[in-house]
Amino acid sequence: MPTMLEGKQIPSTARTTALYSEERWQAETAGYPNRPSRVIQMAAKLVMEPIFEADFQEFSFGFRPKRSAKGAMDRIREVVKERLVPSSQRHKSLAEHVGWLNPKIQGWRNYYHTFYSQRKMAKLDWYIVLRLAKWYAKKRQRSRWQSAVQEVRYMTRQCGLKTLL
Repeated sequence: MPTMLEGKQIPSTARTTALYSEERWQAETAGYPNRPSRVIQMAAKLVMEPIFEADFQEFSFGFRPKRSAKGAMDRIREVVKERLVPSSQRHKSLAEHVGWLNPKIQGWRNYYHTFYSQRKMAKLDWYIVLRLAKWYAKKRQRSRWQSAVQEVRYMTRQCGLKTLL
């Protein structure tokens, strides 16, 4: 039998186990790799991961070590906040901000949108509107930004702000 040391390891078949559920009357099988296969998989992962990790962009979050969907959402919030919070951005019009945000929103939607992520995307849409309302209140020198939310929602629809949904 060839071994790993000879470089001729042939992976054996995975162990299968029948899983029965109460809702279904048929059995489902689950495959578990045996120990030598797991060792080879981990060795390949340890070799290939640093190579491919170097090619990824800093904003790429999908299926990477120590990167999560929560981290991606935090990064999106950070980008929006960096654009709208500084006082140097108050002189710009809402149309300019919408023009800057639309390509980013479209990219985020294309990259992160799945059926399961709709609730999180709705929260991010709401966050963008709230940040725009706070920006608008500061631009108009209002002390309360909550009253500007409906007005900003109307104005963003007029300017053509895209949504993540």
